[in-house]
Amino acid sequence: MTSGPDPISDLIKKLVSTYKVADEQIKQCERYTLASPSAAVNQMRYAGSHLLKFIKGGTENANDDIKRENIEKATNHCKRAAFDALENLIFAQLEFISDFQDLCRSKRDVETVYPDYVSDFMALAALQERLQAFRMVQSLSEEERKELVDISEQVSKLKRKILRLKIDVEKQESVEVADEVILSVQQFLLSFTATVLGTFIGIAGVMLAAWDMLPNIWWGRIGGVVILLLAFAFLCKKFYGWSAKKLLTEKQRRLLSDRLNIRWT
Repeated sequence: MTSGPDPISDLIKKLVSTYKVADEQIKQCERYTLASPSAAVNQMRYAGSHLLKFIKGGTENANDDIKRENIEKATNHCKRAAFDALENLIFAQLEFISDFQDLCRSKRDVETVYPDYVSDFMALAALQERLQAFRMVQSLSEEERKELVDISEQVSKLKRKILRLKIDVEKQESVEVADEVILSVQQFLLSFTATVLGTFIGIAGVMLAAWDMLPNIWWGRIGGVVILLLAFAFLCKKFYGWSAKKLLTEKQRRLLSDRLNIRWT
C-alpha cells in the first residue's frame, strides 16, 4: 500500500519552519557584515511570490496539486535563501580579512599607529583558515553553523577595532611607492658617484699637470694642491645640491633624507 502525498497542512508547517531558519540566517548575515545579502533576500521574495499564488489558488478552489507545488517551491526558495545567507557571510568575512591583510602588507611601519597589528594579523589568519575549511553550505551541520557564528563574532570584534585604526594605517607610507622612490634615488646616486669619480680623476690629472707650474717650494706646491682640493670639494657640494634639487622631487629628497640622513642645505 503506497502512501499518498503529504497533507497541505504539513507542507505549510514545513514552510513556516524553513522560513524561520532563513530569516534567522539573513539577520545574522546582516548583523555581522553590516550589509543585506541580496541573493538571499531575492530568494525570500520568490518564496513570497509562490505563497501569494498558493493563497490566490485557495480562494479560487485550485486543485491540491497546484497548492502543493507552490508551497514546495516557496519552501525550496527559503532553503536556498538560508544557504545564500550563510555563503554570503563566509565570503564577506574572508573578503574583509583579505582586504585587511593586503592593506597592512602595502604599508610601512604599521605598528607605529596600530600597536596590536601583529597579534591581530595572526588571529585573523587563524580565523581565515577556519573559514576556508568549511564545506559547501548545503552540507553544514548544526555544530558547524554554530562555529561559523562564533568565528563571525570574533571577526566582527576585530573588525570594529581595525576600522577605527584604518584611516591611520592608510596614511602610512606605501611600500611599493617607497621602493620605487628608493630605486630611483639609488640610480641617481650611482650616476652622481660615477660623475664625481670621473671629475676627481680629472682634477687629479690637472693637479699633476700643474705641479710643475706651482712655486718651486714645497709649501707653495702643497698649498696649491690644498686650495685645488678645497675648490673641488666646494664645487662638488654645490653640484650635488643643485642636482638633487633639479633631478629629484620633494618626496624623493625627503625619503632620502629620512633613510640615509642626508641634508640638502
